[in-house]
Formats: sequence, C-alpha cells, structure tokens
Amino acid sequence: MRTRAETRTRLAGLAAALLAAVAVYANSLQNGFVWDDHDLIVRNRTVKSLRYLPDVLGNDFFQDHADDGEYGYYRPLTTLSYLVDYQVWRLRPIGYHLTNVGLHALATLAGVLLLWRLGLGLREGLLAGLLFAVHPIHTENVAWIAGRTDLLALLFSVAALLLHLASPRPATRALAAAAYALGLLAKEMSVVVLPWLWLVEARREPGTRRILRDLLPYVAVTLAYGAWRFLAIQVGTPGTTDEHALGRVLLGALPLIARYLGWMAAPADLNAYAVNPYVVSLADPRLLASVATLGALGALVYRSRQRMPQVPLLAGMLAVSFLPILNVVRVAAPPDMGNVMAERFCYFPSLPFLGLVALGMAAAWDRWASRNRAAQAVLGAGLAAAVAAAALLTVRRNRDWRDEETLFTRTLAQNPNAVLLLNNLATRLIQDGDLDAAERHIARAVELAPQNTAVLSRRVHWLSVQGRRAEAIPIQEAIVAAAERGRPLALNNLAFLQRAEGRRDAARAILEDLVRRDRAPTEAYYNLARIEAEDGRYDAARLHLRRACADWPDDFRVASELAFLEAQGGHHDAAEGIYREQIARHPQEPDLPNDWAATRARRGDTAGAIEILERLLREHPGYSRGRINLVRILAASGRRDEAARQLREAERLAPGAVVAAAAEARAAEAEEGRITRGLKP
Repeated sequence: MRTRAETRTRLAGLAAALLAAVAVYANSLQNGFVWDDHDLIVRNRTVKSLRYLPDVLGNDFFQDHADDGEYGYYRPLTTLSYLVDYQVWRLRPIGYHLTNVGLHALATLAGVLLLWRLGLGLREGLLAGLLFAVHPIHTENVAWIAGRTDLLALLFSVAALLLHLASPRPATRALAAAAYALGLLAKEMSVVVLPWLWLVEARREPGTRRILRDLLPYVAVTLAYGAWRFLAIQVGTPGTTDEHALGRVLLGALPLIARYLGWMAAPADLNAYAVNPYVVSLADPRLLASVATLGALGALVYRSRQRMPQVPLLAGMLAVSFLPILNVVRVAAPPDMGNVMAERFCYFPSLPFLGLVALGMAAAWDRWASRNRAAQAVLGAGLAAAVAAAALLTVRRNRDWRDEETLFTRTLAQNPNAVLLLNNLATRLIQDGDLDAAERHIARAVELAPQNTAVLSRRVHWLSVQGRRAEAIPIQEAIVAAAERGRPLALNNLAFLQRAEGRRDAARAILEDLVRRDRAPTEAYYNLARIEAEDGRYDAARLHLRRACADWPDDFRVASELAFLEAQGGHHDAAEGIYREQIARHPQEPDLPNDWAATRARRGDTAGAIEILERLLREHPGYSRGRINLVRILAASGRRDEAARQLREAERLAPGAVVAAAAEARAAEAEEGRITRGLKP
C-alpha cells in the first residue's frame, strides 16, 4: 500500500508531466490550418452539422478529397472530434490546436499510468512520461491538427489496457473493449492493442487457452470493425504503386525499424516529407547496418531480462507496434516517398521505447551514481540537458507548422524535387497573390511529373486566376478524361471554366448531371446557382445556394449572395436572418453590414439602411465602400447636405475613395477572372 508521501510524489510527477506536455506545445496554438486540415475541416461539410453523421460513419476519412488516390482510412471518431470543435470554435484554428494539446497531455498521463501498471518504478515511469511529453518526434501529431488521429487512438488504446488490467470483472472488461473500439475508430493503428494485451497477459500468467479467453472481447471488436468497414460500407485499403511489392517490403522492414528507432533516439533529421527509397538488394548498406544494429539491441534486451524483467515486455510491445507501419499495406502517399514513413507514425512506438530508455537510465544511475556524487551530478546534468534540448527542438519544430508557406518552403528545402510540395506551395502562393513565384513552382512540378493530374489542376488554377480560361479549358478536359475518383470535382471545374467563357449551356449540362446523380461537390451547387441567376431562374438559384450555404456555413460571401436573392424574391425576413447570422459569425467583416444596408435600401427602408451604415462607420470609419454607400442613400433620400458631408469625410479618411469604390465595383463584376468559390483548386 502506498504511503501518503509516495502518493503526493506520484501526483506531483503527473502534474509535472502534464505541465511539460502543455508548455512545449503552447506556441503551436498560434498555428493555422495547413495541408490536410483544409480537406478534413475547412472544406469538409461533414464537420459542420450532425445531419452528416451517416456520411461520417459510412465513408472514407478523406471522402471529399479531390485526387484519384484511394486513401483507405476509416476514422469517424476523429472526424466527430472536429465536429465538436467546430461547434465551439467554428473555423478559428486556435480551438482545434488547443484540443490537440489537451489530448497529448492526457495521452502522456495515461502513458505514465500504464508504465507504472506494467511494473516500472515511480522514477522510471515519470522519466518516460516527461520524455514522451516533450519529444520532438510528436510534433506532427500535436502541432498539426490532422495529426490528431494518433492522439485519440493512443489515448483510447492505453485506456483499454488500463481498464483490462484494473479488474477481470465483465463490466470492466466490457469498458476496456469499448475503449479499444473507440481507438480503432480514431485510427487503424489501435489494432496493436491485441498483441500488446497478449504480451501483457503472457507475462502475468502463461497459458494460451486462458489468454485467448481473456482476449476474446477484443477479437470480437476487431472482427466487428473489419466486417463493418470492409464489407458493410466497403472502405478498403489504400491504393498502391507499381514499385510496391511484398519482397521489397520484407527487405525494407529492418531498415525502416532502424530508422524509426534512430528518429526516436536522436531526432536530428526530422522531415515532414520523409523520402525512403525501397531496399531492393540484400547487399544494400541500410539492410546490413540495420541487421547489425537491431541484433545488438536484441542481445542487450536478452542480457537485461533477468535484472529488469520489464525490458522484454516493453521490447516486445515496441517490436509489434511497428507492424502496422511496415507498409505491408502501403500507406497512402505519393510514389516518390518510396517505402512510406512519417514522424507521426512513432506516437505509439515511442511509449514503450521511452519506457526502455527510462529503465536504462535508471539502471545506469543505480550502477554508477547511487553512491557517487560526482557521477550523480554528471548524469543529472546530462539528463536535464537532454530533456531541455528535446523541449527546445519541439518548440522550434512547432513553428514549421505555423502556416502553409512556412511548412512547404522549409520542407521543400529538404526535398527539392517533391512534386506534392511544389504543388501545395504553388497553391498557397496563388492564394497570396504571388503569381510569379507560383508559376516557377508549377513549371518545376510539370517538369518532374508532366502527366500528374494534380499538377495539371494547379496549372489550370493559375491560368484561371490570370483570366486565361480559354487556355485552361483543354487542360481541364484532359484532367476530366484521366480522372477517376476525382471526376466530379474535375467536371465541376470544367463547368466553371466553360461558364466563365460564356458556354453556359455546356456548363449547365455538366452541373445538372452531377446534381441529378447526387455526385455534385458543393462547388457545383454554387456554380449552378450562378447560372440559374444569370438566366433569371431565381427560385432554382436560391435552392442551390441554400445547399451551398448549408455545406459552407462560414463563407459569408456565398451567404451574402443568397441573402441578396432572398430579398430579390421578396423573402426579406430570410435575407435579414442570413445577414444577422453571418455578422454574428464574422463581426469584423464590414462587407456584411454594408450589403445588409444595401438590401434594406432596395426594400425601401432607407432609415434602417442609414442606421446600419452609421453604426458600421463608427466601428470602421475608414471603410470607404460603406461611406460611399451611405452617401448614395442619403442623396437618394433628399438629405444632400449630409451626403456632401459624408463624401468630404470619405475623401479625408481615404483619399480617392470615390474612385476606389468604383474600381471595387468593377473588380466585383470581373470576379470570374480571379479565384472564386466555384473553382476548387
């Protein structure tokens, strides 16, 4: 039974690990949405409303992605966690990052509790937990919102083990099986719970029949998960490449494990786009070096089994945790990554690995420093320096994920020929208006992969932004011909280009076919609404815009278009409701009250329009569009002196405001030549 002092020490240690896990990732709260975050959250309609829950439970994790690759991921619990975040934070990334940091802190605490339960001592468990909290190998998992899959999966997997070890009672084991199921629904990696439990049970009390009986609930969960995923909803495995073959996987297994161990032992060459060429020969130096390294580590484990009985257990847990990431089924990734590996895949293996590290450091302390103050000082300083260095590296690595330009620029410096990175950086540069730099990256990507549809799509995007849609159309037609899974989005983009070039009938035919077959992306509803409005079919336009707004509840520009059409159709209350809702969501966006006032004025409510604009200008006195709008409404209502005063104020606050307002109006009319919501980049 623990003494009060030991209990206080344990609680203090857990608090220290929790604080460390939060502190090193505090600067990640400044990060935005990057990379897969856009497909999984920003553009993902299923996280915006519970009405899409059947889609979440019945589809691939990347169900709305644009490319033709089969991701083969089923992670509905992670998507539901994004949905919960969205209800609180909408599209403010700080909230999603806060959730990630909190999950990592909880996973750290759960990991310490598990290591103690597996027989590690107080100091060993706390040391492993502290290292787990600050280790830079976890940056992708925590600083990148899309890395949340492993955070949730490990948290529930460890909870399953803790519950299993807590009591053999059926109710407790049922809770453990439920936790395991939640882990599987967060990420497939949770399947390692089965071999982990086998190793734990075999160490406690050998006996194959007994172990199988104890593991039966978890086997049942695994079979039910597999039946639902592979048979009922048919979410398969990721697509593969021509280079990928079982022989290469087997040859590359030991080098892959050795490189992961190297990352965890000395995280000096971390890379968000790790290129790992296949091992194709028995004479490959990587294979020979890995055999020697892993053989030496195996011998060390064997020699330690008597003095430290926890070592074989943790080593076994570490070994089996690599099985799902050896690419027997290749992880979805670009071909140039080779035998795929990623930092975030180390989240599970790092827990038993750091447990082994802590056991080794404790053994070194007991052997050399327990009675030698000089040795204590040296080892203590070395340990403190190692923890501090890991924490500082983590803080620095968090900054790489700050925004897309930073991430892609720094990662591209490590991998200058990575087509995916060139493409992604080009997209970011287009959105930032740096078209010359974007063109250079697109040209390099075309040089490396001239037939890649994602590269060709980026070229179309760039041409569209330039207003060169006639040049873009043949390229987009080639993309449509080559596309498979991504065909609906490719067709939508072709329709967008055709409409912008005046080929409305062809565009309408494509979009109506997509909508009729229920294969339309949200962009298609938006594009079809624009065509219907141009043809004077306002009821149909409103119907399609309502669907677009339901999927894009945070896009205030689309909502403003719907509000305008609602008012035009005499649905003034509906229009006002849309403006109020969007102003509540975007209180700093002055275009919304300005458009609301214009709608009020068209309705004949000039007093209401003037009141909205005056309130707007008190908050945004330099907003020229709103002030010019106020000038027009005042002049139209006969209040010419006030209109003249407001015009002078506009010129004083923003010289050339009248010219600027006219230019903005012309730019709005020419919006089709720039990036629009109807073209999915």
